[in-house]
Amino acid sequence: MALTPFGNFTLDWTAKPTKISGQATNFKTWLNTRTEDLKTYINDTLISALSATTDSASGADQIGATAISGWSGATVQAIMESAKADVDLKETIANVNEVKRRMLMGVSYFG
Repeated sequence: MALTPFGNFTLDWTAKPTKISGQATNFKTWLNTRTEDLKTYINDTLISALSATTDSASGADQIGATAISGWSGATVQAIMESAKADVDLKETIANVNEVKRRMLMGVSYFG
């Protein structure tokens, strides 16, 4: 799920009178619509997009990140995957080097 921009508020302030007189209840209602619009967007759209865990559509896939030298990706998810691949590669190299060391010493790696 991609992050969806907020869009427009329900209430268009430009259509309201420039001078409010004796309309306290209406004015409070107008102000509350703004907070309700924001709350609905945050709770129903933004939080669900950021907490998603579906592969290629997770919250981490939606958050941009500055490039890190040696790792690929422009999102948090892509950089984490690149870091994991780097760690796995280094672990594999370390295991291969240990096997080579044991072979040179005449020690069985497998037991």
